[in-house]
Amino acid sequence: MKRTLPVNPAGLAAFVLFALTASASIAPLAAQPELHTTNIRSAAELRAYFRHSPDRDIVIAGHRGGVMKGFPENCIASCEKTLSLMPAYFEIDTRMTKDGVIVLMHDATINRTTTGKGRVCDYTYAELREFFLKDREGNVTKHKIPTLDEMLAWGEGKTVFNIDNKDVPWEVMVANLNGKWKHYRNLMFYVLTLREAQYYARNNPNVGFFYEISDDAMYDEFAASGIPWNRIVAYVRNTMDPKKRALYERIRANGVMCQVALAPTADKGKTIDKRIDAYLKEIARGPDIIETDYPSSFVAMPLNRGKNAGSPKPKHTVHIKSMAELQEYFRYSPEKEIIISGHRGGMMKGYPENCIPSFEKTLSLMPSFFEIDPRMTKDGVLVLMHDGTINRTTTGKGKTENYTYAELQQFYLVDRQKNVTPYKIPTLDEVLEWGADKVVFNFDNKKIPWQVYSDNLKGKWSKYHNIILSVRSLEECLFYYERNDNVMFCCEIGDMKQYEAYRDSGIPWNRIMAYVRYKMDPEHQKVYDLLRSHGVMCMTAIAPTSDKVKPFEARIEAYKKELASNPDIIETDYPADFANLSRKRTKK
Repeated sequence: MKRTLPVNPAGLAAFVLFALTASASIAPLAAQPELHTTNIRSAAELRAYFRHSPDRDIVIAGHRGGVMKGFPENCIASCEKTLSLMPAYFEIDTRMTKDGVIVLMHDATINRTTTGKGRVCDYTYAELREFFLKDREGNVTKHKIPTLDEMLAWGEGKTVFNIDNKDVPWEVMVANLNGKWKHYRNLMFYVLTLREAQYYARNNPNVGFFYEISDDAMYDEFAASGIPWNRIVAYVRNTMDPKKRALYERIRANGVMCQVALAPTADKGKTIDKRIDAYLKEIARGPDIIETDYPSSFVAMPLNRGKNAGSPKPKHTVHIKSMAELQEYFRYSPEKEIIISGHRGGMMKGYPENCIPSFEKTLSLMPSFFEIDPRMTKDGVLVLMHDGTINRTTTGKGKTENYTYAELQQFYLVDRQKNVTPYKIPTLDEVLEWGADKVVFNFDNKKIPWQVYSDNLKGKWSKYHNIILSVRSLEECLFYYERNDNVMFCCEIGDMKQYEAYRDSGIPWNRIMAYVRYKMDPEHQKVYDLLRSHGVMCMTAIAPTSDKVKPFEARIEAYKKELASNPDIIETDYPADFANLSRKRTKK
C-alpha cells in the first residue's frame, strides 16, 4: 500500500475543465454473473461494515482490485470476477490524466500494466484508451484502463472501495465527494498522514479511512487527532505480530478492525502451495481483514472465527455397531425414505471430493453415506484419490503411485471449481477413524490388491462395522465373501443375467446392495422387484447423467425426476443439493 504524497493542486484547472464535460460512458460488460454483493446505503452502514467483532469472519480485500490469469489489476472485470467467487471489497489506485480525468492505475507509468509506454499524466484519457490492460503474467487482455467514475458506478450496490490516491489533489477528491459522488456511501480512503485524514474528515462526513497504526506511538497520535474511531480501519502492516497483541487489543477495544497487507510477503510465494502455506499462517494469526493481490485464492480458506469457527458439526450421523446393523441399514423397505449417497464423498464449493471436511459439511445438512476411492502410494499407504493422477484434484502433478504419502502432503486439494482449499489428501485410516460412529463408507477400490483389503478387514479394520465394498465382478465378490464376514458388497445387478449369476453364487442376499446403473429402467422392473423381494436395495448412480445438467435450476428439476423414479438409493456428486428435496417415496 505504499505510495507518495499527492502533488500540489496543479491539476485542479484541468479537473474543473473535465468536470464541466460529460464523463466517459461505461462500456457494457458481458452477461452479469451472480455476485456476492455488499450494498452500503449510508455512512452508518459503512461504519457497521468495518466494525470489529470477534465472531465475524475474516474479510478479504482485493489489492489493486485483485488479479488472476486473464484479469488485470485495477479493472472492473477483475473485481466482478472476484465477486462471482466470494464476498470482498477492493483497494484501487487513482491517478489523473493530462486532461483531468481520474483513472485507475497503480504505477506512475503505464509500462507494466498496459500495452503502452509512458507516464499517465502525459496522456489524455482518450489517448490512454488506445491501450489494453495486461494481466500479472503479461498477457494482453481485452480490457481498457477504467475511469474512477466508471468503477464507482459499477460498484454501487455491490462492494466497498478503498481508494489509494496516488497523485490526485485532495481538493479534487473532496470536490467530487461533495459533488457527483455525493450519493455514494461505499467509499474509504487510504491516507498516509493524519493531516490528510483530517482534511477529508473535516470536508466530508461520509468517508472512512485506512490509516497505519502499527505501534503505540501511532495509536496515541491518532487518539489525539479528534477523528472518531468509527471512521477508521487500522492498517497494521504485513502480519499480526504476536509481540504487538496488546496494541491490537487497544485498537479493537475501540471497535476498529486490524488489516494486514500481504502483497509484499505471502503473495510473493513462488508456487501456489507456498502461497497457501503462507496464507494459512496469516489466517491463524487472526487479522480482521486480509488485503491480497489474489483474493480468489481465499475462496475456500477457513475464514470463520469465534462461534463460527471450525468445521460444521455433523448432525445427521449413523453409528453402525455390528454387521447386523449394517445389514438393517441396507435392507429394503417400501417405508424407508430414499437414501442419498455422496459419490467420491460428495462435493460443493470449497469442499473437494474424497475429503473429511466435505463429509462433515454434507452430514451437517442431511443424512448420507459416502462412496470413496482408495489408492496406494509408492510406500504402501492407502489414501483417497479417484483419478490415477493427482492433476485434477490437487495442486500437484503426477501419478499417486509415484509419490510417497509424505510427498503427497506438500499439495493441497482443489474443489470442483478449481479453488485451492486448505485440505490435504487423507489416508483411508484417517477417514475410517473419523467416520467410525458417524457414517457408512462404500469403498470403490482403485487398483489395490484384493488381498490387502481382505487382510485389513481381518486386522486393523475389524473394529469397524460400517464398510461396504464396491466390486466389479462376481469373482471379486466371492473372493471377499469367502475370506471376510464383516462387510457387505455393492454389486452391479442391472439385468436378469446378472441377477441370476448372483442368485446362483451362494452369497446371501443380505450381504448385497444392488447397483442398477444410471436409472430405474422400466424394462428391468422385474429385476428390481426380485431384488427387493430378497430385501435388497436398488441404487442408481447419476454422476454421468443428472449431475451434468445445467444450469442449477434445471439440475434440481432433474433430481426431482430421479427421486420420482423411486430408487432406494441415489449416488450423486452433490448430495447437499438434495437436502431440501423430499426423499419420501412416490406412491404408485
